[in-house]
Amino acid sequence: MALKRGFEGDYSVINFPTNIKKLTLSKLALPSKKTSLIGTLPNLEILKLDEAFEGQIWNTKEDEFQKLNFLQLKWSDLEQWNSSHDHFPVLERLLLFDCEKLEMIPSEFSNIPTLQKIEAYRCGENVESSALQIREEQLEYGNQDFEVTISK
Repeated sequence: MALKRGFEGDYSVINFPTNIKKLTLSKLALPSKKTSLIGTLPNLEILKLDEAFEGQIWNTKEDEFQKLNFLQLKWSDLEQWNSSHDHFPVLERLLLFDCEKLEMIPSEFSNIPTLQKIEAYRCGENVESSALQIREEQLEYGNQDFEVTISK
């Protein structure tokens, strides 16, 4: 007997309230191509994703996550994250747990002026080095309070 994982149905029927500010999704197995269902929520400020994605590539778009200031990714199979600073223009804190397959944090995150902290727990060395590179660039831009926390 096989165990079913995540939501198995028509994702177009999922409608989140547009005024939602905080959202936690766990074990949804949302195809990464369908993240615009949450990315375009106009008031979303806090997003926690716990095994919420299915797929190895996440491509965000310019009109997504415009008010998001906190993003947590936990236990993700994500390998490649393609994103721009324009896609998360007011992000303040990025928290990654057990994202061992992730190749790197998007380098464009060094251009997010509001970014204050990146935390990576049990992630690969490439995530660690990309977080440290973003910190170096943030320091060059004058963001002396920028923090990186890494734990293996």
